[in-house]
Amino acid sequence: MAIDDGSGDQLPDRPADVVPFRPSLAEQQRTHAAQAGDDKLPEPPPPPPAPPGILSRAWTNLRDQFATAGQPAFTEPVDSPFLSGTARGVRDVIDKPAAWLAHVGGQGAETEAKNEADRKAFEQRYGDSTEASFGRVVGQTAITAPIVGGAGNLVTQGARLIPGAVGQAAQFATAATPAATTGGRAAQLALQGAGTGATQAALTSGASDQSLPEQMATGAVTGGALGPVLGGVTTAVDVLRGYAGGLRPEIAALAARARQMGIDIPTARLSGNPFLRQAASVGETLPFSGADAMALRNQRQWQAAVSQNAGSAANTFGPAEMSATRDQLRAGYTAALAQVPPIPGGQPLATDLANIGTQATRFTDPDTVGHVGRAIQEAAGAFQRGPITAEAYRALTASDGPLAKIADAAPGAAQPYIAQVRDAVRARLLAAAPPGVADDLRALDQQYRVMKTVQPLAEKSTTGDISPGGLLERMRSQSSKFDSSNTGMAYTGGGDMGDLAKIGKQFFGHIPDSGTAGRLQAYDFAQHPIATMAAAIPSLLAARPARWALNRPAVSGRIIDTSLGGATPDIGRAIPYGLLGPLDYTRSQ
Repeated sequence: MAIDDGSGDQLPDRPADVVPFRPSLAEQQRTHAAQAGDDKLPEPPPPPPAPPGILSRAWTNLRDQFATAGQPAFTEPVDSPFLSGTARGVRDVIDKPAAWLAHVGGQGAETEAKNEADRKAFEQRYGDSTEASFGRVVGQTAITAPIVGGAGNLVTQGARLIPGAVGQAAQFATAATPAATTGGRAAQLALQGAGTGATQAALTSGASDQSLPEQMATGAVTGGALGPVLGGVTTAVDVLRGYAGGLRPEIAALAARARQMGIDIPTARLSGNPFLRQAASVGETLPFSGADAMALRNQRQWQAAVSQNAGSAANTFGPAEMSATRDQLRAGYTAALAQVPPIPGGQPLATDLANIGTQATRFTDPDTVGHVGRAIQEAAGAFQRGPITAEAYRALTASDGPLAKIADAAPGAAQPYIAQVRDAVRARLLAAAPPGVADDLRALDQQYRVMKTVQPLAEKSTTGDISPGGLLERMRSQSSKFDSSNTGMAYTGGGDMGDLAKIGKQFFGHIPDSGTAGRLQAYDFAQHPIATMAAAIPSLLAARPARWALNRPAVSGRIIDTSLGGATPDIGRAIPYGLLGPLDYTRSQ
């Protein structure tokens, strides 16, 4: 069907799916305005504002709470006396400084009146609310604790700088010099509590109508009375924070040496008390305690320190690690010996060998003298035609060389003398080597001795983890074999390896266990499985967090330091800062 547009012309039919164009209302208004000659066209209306998000609503509530702490600002969505009290506690601290700043702008009186009205409104609304009162204390403490604690630490540090009698009194009052008696300790805590109470009262002076001096006096009296009480209470948990030493100085020194070597000592293992160590051992048997993983980590820290003395970076002593250490030492010897010129024997060697033979003849039996004599002949014969090469020296002193074979066949009494023969030849090598190469050879000798010391322990291991207590026995055996009678471990301590052997024995050794406790537990479980499991649940739940708290390196480190006479941040144990004292070890230093 054709469409007549009024002009007489016939238009083609419009498809049924074509929608006729109709201008929008805004466009129609613009068109009419243009036809009327109006150059100022109307603007489209602005879009409606978006509703506030959850963060915006939270900030608005928080802002209203601080602005009018005494008003029911949290009626929607939360009306919390505790939160209102917390906000009021914060304002107790910041209101005074805010009013002082407002005085600079000429609005001090108005600000003070507003603050006073807010405080009274809060007290009228929440005066009987225990929850609000507790929240108020939380708010005050959250703001004042870092200030009081930081100021106390600064005062303690400053007291150490004051000379003379005045300095001694200041150091006693701040516990920079810890008291040696219970009465002195109580006096120190009373003085610290008085200072802390007065300081906190000054900081929270916005909470009362009393004058500042009156509030500080009240705080000092209260703090002085509570200081010894709360100080005594904190002593009970000092071990969890690492502020209780009490280790024997020699044990603390050994633990400090372990820490220098990168070895963490579990706190429970630091104690010299057999009962506490046994209790810790029992706790390690509880499921989910995490004791196995922690013990393995600590032992492998110790094994890594041992491996370093053998020139290895491994933390276990399995066949692969031992083979790699051996091959590395062989390569090191080969490289060092290649730089050594021919080695002369001469009169020094002849004199040393003669003295060794004389000593063996004088103090041993004929059989021993025979083995020592054969070793002397082998050494002297190697140098009979003059200086020897490094390869000839290596063949003479190798683990499968003539001197080693004689030592293997010789009785125990001959071993020290044969070792002296080897040392005499070794002295000629070091005398001929350039200075830097001689140092390298000495280091390789020490690493080789460590490897041979550990070798029997590695042979007994199924996992590559060696017995910590067994290393000390091996060190003693090697010392008696290669060191003279008055230069062994008893006199020198054994150096780094001696320290590591003592650390392993003291802190990682096995604690004897008769097995009675385990058998009783198994018997109880067999007779009453459900009741036994139910009774064990609290211990299982508490085992892991308790061990984590006690065995943190920060805690054991503080115990070691305080046992060695290191400073204890005593102000952190006074009121109220001690209740929220920092657990961070670095801040306490």
